[in-house]
Amino acid sequence: MSNRNQINYCLDKNQIHIDYTTLTPRFSVTNNESLNDGIVHLNEHGYAIFSDVMLQDEININKDLLWNFFENIPGHHIQRHDPTTWSKNWPGNGSFGIINDCGIGQSDFMWNVRSNRNIKRVYSQIWNTNELLVSFDG
Repeated sequence: MSNRNQINYCLDKNQIHIDYTTLTPRFSVTNNESLNDGIVHLNEHGYAIFSDVMLQDEININKDLLWNFFENIPGHHIQRHDPTTWSKNWPGNGSFGIINDCGIGQSDFMWNVRSNRNIKRVYSQIWNTNELLVSFDG
C-alpha cells in the first residue's frame, strides 16, 4: 500500500477480493445529525454502518443469548468454551456465516436484537415510520 491511489485487494476465505484501503464511515445512532448523515450515505451508496447501537452490557447479554441458542440446538453439541465443537457442529452455511435453520428466527437472541430501541430507531428513520414489521429470519 505504498501508493495511495493504488487499490490493494486481498482474497478472503471464499476467494472474494476485499479492498481494505477504502475507509468506511460510521454513523452514531445517539446523535441525530450523524444518524441522518447515515441515512443519506445509505441512500447514496447502498449501505451504512451505524455505531453506538448497544451498550456493552446489552452486547454481553446478546452474546450469552446467542451462545445459549447454539448450545441448545438438538444434535449439534456446540459448547461455547470448546472451539473443537464449533466447526463440525455449526448450523447454517459455514462459508458465509448465515444461519437460517434450527429456529434462529424465533430465538430469544433474535427477538432481543429486533426489539432493541436503537435498532428500531435506525429502521424508523430509514422507512420514515414508527410502524415497523420484522422478518422471522436470522
